[in-house]
Amino acid sequence: MHSAKLIPTQKDEDDRQVKATIQAILDTENGFMKELERFLSQRDVTELRRRELLHKRWTERVWFPLQRRVERHVSSCSPVAVKRRLSLYSHYLHQCNTKVILISPFSPTADLKDPLYLRLHERLKEKRTARSYEEGTWYFHYLSKSTFKTYMNAFL
Repeated sequence: MHSAKLIPTQKDEDDRQVKATIQAILDTENGFMKELERFLSQRDVTELRRRELLHKRWTERVWFPLQRRVERHVSSCSPVAVKRRLSLYSHYLHQCNTKVILISPFSPTADLKDPLYLRLHERLKEKRTARSYEEGTWYFHYLSKSTFKTYMNAFL
């Protein structure tokens, strides 16, 4: 019986061939996976470099010239004009950061310095003037709530 175990059978030979074939396939797959990982890593590095170059080009061709223009303009302004612009900008930021509740465009509580409010009345005045010129009469128009909402949505 000992001698029967020592003699390789056809089944053992087939098992070895199958294992060798499987190992070859696994080695090929592992090599492919390593190549794929290397390719993807290289692609990521290339994409990052491309973005860095694109940003550098944009900075040199757009940002720096624009920044120089702004600096020249600001440096050419008088201190009074700079203070006025800072004041306007501060007022603008304050207006943007405060919650404005506008009930009616003709409300006495409406903020008369609100740019949207002023622009709305300017447009209405222009329309009234145009209509009165076309019709040859004075045209007075009072806004309903729905018309007012339509006008306000056009500005926002």
